[in-house]
Amino acid sequence: MRTAMALRSTSPERRALPGGVAMLRLRQERPAPIPSVADAEALLPRLSPAERAVVDEAIARAIVGGPETVHAGLLDLLERAGTDELMLTSQVADPQQRAQALERVAQSFAVVAQPAA
Repeated sequence: MRTAMALRSTSPERRALPGGVAMLRLRQERPAPIPSVADAEALLPRLSPAERAVVDEAIARAIVGGPETVHAGLLDLLERAGTDELMLTSQVADPQQRAQALERVAQSFAVVAQPAA
């Protein structure tokens, strides 16, 4: 099961929007860098209803919020999926912010980086 997560300010739907646009581009076989929130918002009026449905579906699956919200959402996803591990993506345009978000999730689960073998 694929899920995206983000740890930033602003509304959850707005924060998940770049990931929704990225998913749309992948399904259209037009992969591209993750857009900024502003670029994703600017694209919305030009989407067809079917394209908007793809974006909305991706937004609905995203786990977005502060550390506690994301932690709880990921635990819930683990339970619903019946698995003991997840593969996460962070749909944030800025690579440094993306890495920081993933680091915060790792910290919330007390995951410690292991040296490369």
